[in-house]
Amino acid sequence: MKPLTMILAAAALIIATTPAYAASWVYIQRSASGTATYYDIGSVQRTTPTSKYPRGSFIDVVLKNDYSRDKTVEFRETIMRWIIKCEAQEISIVQTITTHPNGKKEEWVRRHFSDKDDIVNPTFVGRKMLGLC
Repeated sequence: MKPLTMILAAAALIIATTPAYAASWVYIQRSASGTATYYDIGSVQRTTPTSKYPRGSFIDVVLKNDYSRDKTVEFRETIMRWIIKCEAQEISIVQTITTHPNGKKEEWVRRHFSDKDDIVNPTFVGRKMLGLC
């Protein structure tokens, strides 16, 4: 029994000392149907113009839609990574992770980034995010 006790104690110590990802979610808005939208202030990364992107700076940010109070959506939440093109005032979604009520996760990752693909027109949330520019 002693070896089993030591293995369990070691496992408990490893689990206790493993840091969890702690997002700093900042509330943006709640839709009429109940979806709450947040962004992770710790995820905000800014870039400056380069030869590859001479039009201006970009902002990379993670957003979350919490659907727990929205009865019109079948998901629990969606985490999205946005690229905000400050000079062009455009937003592109480059990654999403959707969580279903049963805990199942689906991930979509954009394989190629271009100025013409999947541009999101700034909505109220988009305008708030453009404020990061």
